[in-house]
Amino acid sequence: MNGEGKGGPLRNVRFGAIGVFVAFSTLLWVLPYLVQSSYVTHILILAAMYSLLGLSADLIIGHLGFLTFGHVAFFGIGAYTLAILTTSCQVPYPFAFLAAGLLSGALSILLGVASFRLSYHSFAIGTLGFAMIAQLVARNWIALTNGPMGLVRIPKAALQIPGLGEITAKSTTANWHLIFVFLIIVVFFIRRLLRARIGRAMHAIRENETLASTLGVFPLRYKLLTLFVGAMIAGFTGAYNASFLSVVAPDMFALEWTTIMLIVVFVGGEGSVRGIILGGICVAVVPELLRMVPSLRMVLYGLILLLMIVFRPDGIEGIVQTYMQNLPFSKKGHP
Repeated sequence: MNGEGKGGPLRNVRFGAIGVFVAFSTLLWVLPYLVQSSYVTHILILAAMYSLLGLSADLIIGHLGFLTFGHVAFFGIGAYTLAILTTSCQVPYPFAFLAAGLLSGALSILLGVASFRLSYHSFAIGTLGFAMIAQLVARNWIALTNGPMGLVRIPKAALQIPGLGEITAKSTTANWHLIFVFLIIVVFFIRRLLRARIGRAMHAIRENETLASTLGVFPLRYKLLTLFVGAMIAGFTGAYNASFLSVVAPDMFALEWTTIMLIVVFVGGEGSVRGIILGGICVAVVPELLRMVPSLRMVLYGLILLLMIVFRPDGIEGIVQTYMQNLPFSKKGHP
């Protein structure tokens, strides 16, 4: 024996992955102090927001197997909920933030009860209609949302800690640390969720809903629960975005945000937490790198996405998996 014991190589890979995660997380945490650039920190915040939106949408797309075009509605609902509660109602930020996620989740149940009775393609169109209705409400309910002008002077994220007073995320670095911690929490939550009964039920429904129902899985119950969790994460992300920018507008329901979500999911790799995060980073960074050629920026961006879809349909996660299979301690290296 090589002294490593049964499963030793795989254990080494697992510990190695944890070490890489800790090192990478530490680097991201201190990066704003190293580069001392608000521009770079802003890109980091965008990457985290894109990753959160991708993770929330991928619960429905990658793990449940339903294509959604209306997930952006929960992002906008969360933003408007926090904005209205903190500006008009003077609700403390933590309670407004919690309400933003819960309201998004509650509305997702209403959407799911109606939409999950439709076919695959009809579900996608139905969710798109929901997002369009949400945008129309935000644009025309002037008494509540201030119409096309939006809501401004939204307070920054603040937390009252006994003994320390109020901590407010006023600087770009503080906002990055806030959303970074939230991203880590969401990642661990989703990974635990996927390993639990609900995760197995989601995958069973994705593979064969009829067979899953015969095995004791209640499809509608798990569909609604999955949509609820994804909507809550999107609502929390929208609430953070509202406090970070200090303004919300009906454009938060626009097709642009839906496109970003879908690009993050499909470029990162459906059903992969790691791939979605890498996809969020790429979607935030690549357009900025292409600013050096402004006239061809969007053309090159579209070409990169097209090549990625054609040659790597499994996304960035497929590239990572291929690399990991060639590691010395992979299963392939140790049959």
